[in-house]
Amino acid sequence: MANARQEKLEMAVLQAGGLALLAFVLVGQTGALLNYEWTVAAGLQESADQVTPVGVAFNIGFAVADTLVYVPLLVAGLAGLWLGHPWGRLAMAAALGITAYWPIVCLRAIYEAAGAPGFAFSRQTIYAALLLPVMAYGIWGLAFLLRQDRK
Repeated sequence: MANARQEKLEMAVLQAGGLALLAFVLVGQTGALLNYEWTVAAGLQESADQVTPVGVAFNIGFAVADTLVYVPLLVAGLAGLWLGHPWGRLAMAAALGITAYWPIVCLRAIYEAAGAPGFAFSRQTIYAALLLPVMAYGIWGLAFLLRQDRK
């Protein structure tokens, strides 16, 4: 009985985290695709003055990929889990893989770019504080789904 309760709690955490990420990505990434300057003004993206025009190009590239691939996978995963469809677990696992992957890319890119000409990004600590838990959620979520598949 306690095991079933724990499993329901973990599933609720998985879905709540996914909904929070969906909102975050729709505003920050899809928003950047639609109006990059708005997301800069809102503090959700960086200006060319901070990350250079190449950095902006990469940010927009991630916005396109997130909007076309990550958002649909996350929506399908959340909906499929909610409805209890097996494909929901697969879509959610794919989305969680991306969830674990992209924070690592972003944090490492910021580390590598530090000191490069024109790169004046100064929010590394804030990004790490936000992105490391996102990465941990992705890894935890994948582990949770794998545990579920073994039953």
